[in-house]
Amino acid sequence: MTNPYNSFDQGRDDYSNDEQTPRPQSYAEYQESLNSPQPNPRQQLADPRGQGGQQAYDPFQQQPMAGAPAPYAQQSGLIRNPGQPKSWVATVLLTAFLGTWGAHNFYLGYRNRAVTQLVMTLVGYLTAIFLVGFVLLGAVAIWAFVDFVRVLLRSGEYGVDADGVPLT
Repeated sequence: MTNPYNSFDQGRDDYSNDEQTPRPQSYAEYQESLNSPQPNPRQQLADPRGQGGQQAYDPFQQQPMAGAPAPYAQQSGLIRNPGQPKSWVATVLLTAFLGTWGAHNFYLGYRNRAVTQLVMTLVGYLTAIFLVGFVLLGAVAIWAFVDFVRVLLRSGEYGVDADGVPLT
């Protein structure tokens, strides 16, 4: 009795004659392919808008086509232009007066830090009756003071917003 799992491979010793099944790549060919420059597949794509292939079409680019209406959030001003600089004075004032609530981090686009400060402040106020909240409120107050000094000095990530645009 023959093995039923080997019936597929019978008579197929060489892969070079079969055009549908690719020939396995040798280790030397693999090493050579690593050393040779590979073409960028994005640059080889044709422009589907029919502009004669003057510029490469990037399907991953997040810009709308010409003549397409802007989304509602952009029209209403809910989304700020990422290239537009944010105010250093506004950041200083937000840090000074609403720093424990994370308002300055929301303004600059540092969402994770802002949510962490906001949650720590809320949990601190809710658990202050058990005296545990005062520890959280003290920690977030120190954190906000350090952020205030860093904003004043424009130190580290507080010299730019989350998009890397310097504060004005």
